[in-house]
Amino acid sequence: MTKASHLHPFSIIGFIYKNLRSTWYLWIYIFFNVKFDNTADSLISLAELAAVLLVFIMMPIVRYYCLTYEFNDNSLTIHSGLFVRQHNHIPYSRIQTIQHKQWFFLKPFNLESLAIETAGHNDGKAEAQLAVISVKTAHLIEQLNRRSSQAVSTETIEADHAVEPQAVYDITANDLSLYAITSVGLIPALIAVGSIMSQLDRFLPDHYVKAANNYFNHLSLSIALLLFVLIAILSLIVSYLRIVLRYYHFQLTKTDEKLTTIGGFFQRNTVTTPINRIQAVCIKQSILRQWLKLATVNTIIASNAAKSEDDHDDLLVIPVLSNKLVFNKIHAFISWLPAINPNLNHLSVNKSYYFIRNAVIISLLPIGLAIYFWRPFGYAALLLLAVAASLGYYKSRQNAFAQVGDQQLVLQVGRLWTKELYFLPWQNIQSINCHRTVWMVHKNLAHLTINIRHGNSNQAIQLRYLSDQTANSIYNWYLRRHA
Repeated sequence: MTKASHLHPFSIIGFIYKNLRSTWYLWIYIFFNVKFDNTADSLISLAELAAVLLVFIMMPIVRYYCLTYEFNDNSLTIHSGLFVRQHNHIPYSRIQTIQHKQWFFLKPFNLESLAIETAGHNDGKAEAQLAVISVKTAHLIEQLNRRSSQAVSTETIEADHAVEPQAVYDITANDLSLYAITSVGLIPALIAVGSIMSQLDRFLPDHYVKAANNYFNHLSLSIALLLFVLIAILSLIVSYLRIVLRYYHFQLTKTDEKLTTIGGFFQRNTVTTPINRIQAVCIKQSILRQWLKLATVNTIIASNAAKSEDDHDDLLVIPVLSNKLVFNKIHAFISWLPAINPNLNHLSVNKSYYFIRNAVIISLLPIGLAIYFWRPFGYAALLLLAVAASLGYYKSRQNAFAQVGDQQLVLQVGRLWTKELYFLPWQNIQSINCHRTVWMVHKNLAHLTINIRHGNSNQAIQLRYLSDQTANSIYNWYLRRHA
């Protein structure tokens, strides 16, 4: 067991930054509402501000001195807490993923952060977080985890040489740009801008808010439209740059039956996960990528290591690749995947009616409310009927399945004009639920729900309006595998 060590002192700056990011609205309020003059009220306000700043700075310092870690050939232990001491003991055999993050300003000092996740937590946070430690220590912990099943000492690992990867994928500049272009969305970007703007009036002084409202109320329609277009273009540019910077020099490697992804410009993010801990593989295609014959490959893992502040919690392994190359490429990294696209069994066209009907029924409520409250402009909401019908038809045509030998179940579903193709090893399926409504019994139809572990929760993949024979065939296959 190594001697208990503190994090690097730079971690104090990181703790302060996290506190500042989580309380930014408080500082905006203080900046605009605290008066800086020679009155008694101003002196009281300044004293209160000084007290807040003192607590704000002291808390990270106390956290730094109370947090230590130690490790040996079998486990990692983290000690934390001031009044209530906590001791988190993590055997290497229980680790799901290891994530390294290195900001550009930490690279000259050979420092980085380390996050370790196991399958035994459900709070959305990593089991162990070492905010700033040396790169040498972080790599030593990862090597100990990699060799945990072997009788290898710490001294032997320190002298060990780097292992050559068995497979490597590097994204090209053209592919990265193509991935960013086909990923940006106007609506999410505008929602993000709108949410920020809607929060500012809660903290800005009233005279600033009134001045801004007065300015926008007197804008002509043409100027308002021009301003909206400029904001939309700026949002798209920011979204594009965010994706490019996040996956800059993205690389996927396979070493010792583990997958490692590396990427990022300002912050290099490295995630390592064992292949045998992958719950499923998902090949996604938005409708734009379907037209361009491109696909994105994600792995579903039982941790949140892949989750970012603004993204899904799948582990992205190949950002974008041509349809004809994707299966051959990913097979080199995950050998249990088929090397070619399996032949899928689709629903008959006449089953599309059920999907279209359901989507149209769901759209009737917002359409009715829009017509009732915003007449006559609310009648424009009737266009949602066409949108709903197209969504229902798209979903019905993507509903498909296949069995690869006797080991895997392949499911394809459609969500919001996005096709998702799942490859599920039978041992990773948590449960299968076959259910029917009273109306479906007479038509010999059934819904089939397949549950898998996703992050720290469950993901349900549903095939709808299957024939009884098909649903029972898949259900009985799963029962035989667990017999």
